[in-house]
Amino acid sequence: MKIDLKDAACFGEWCSEEDSKYEVHAWFEKTSLKFFYTSNLINKFGYKDYEEIEKSGHFIPVFKVDIIELQKEFIANYPDKEIEETMNWIIANDNFEFDSGYEVAFRILTQDYPEFDEFGDKYFDYQQSVLLENAKKWC
Repeated sequence: MKIDLKDAACFGEWCSEEDSKYEVHAWFEKTSLKFFYTSNLINKFGYKDYEEIEKSGHFIPVFKVDIIELQKEFIANYPDKEIEETMNWIIANDNFEFDSGYEVAFRILTQDYPEFDEFGDKYFDYQQSVLLENAKKWC
């Protein structure tokens, strides 16, 4: 059985805005060759904490790519500065009924503004390439 790089890439996605009490976001189990989130190992498999998972010797920590930093970097380097201006406007006028953040504002930018569809497609391709590259290095 081989590791699917797309699976590894998916589990390497991490959002710094999430309130996570775990240093390691996801794990790779050596025997089954499956990926698990730390919270699942604790809630469903009886591990008491991150340290116990690490000490078990059954798991390898998965790399982390901070999606927020990736989004910020992509916007800062994107040639159409209207994207950055619109993103700043969305953040400044955050009057949503829920606790949003940069990631939510980015989703609004890429999903609710049809004029930025091409930007959203380019970002998605960029994100996938960065995640896959990190997955290759991690493997």
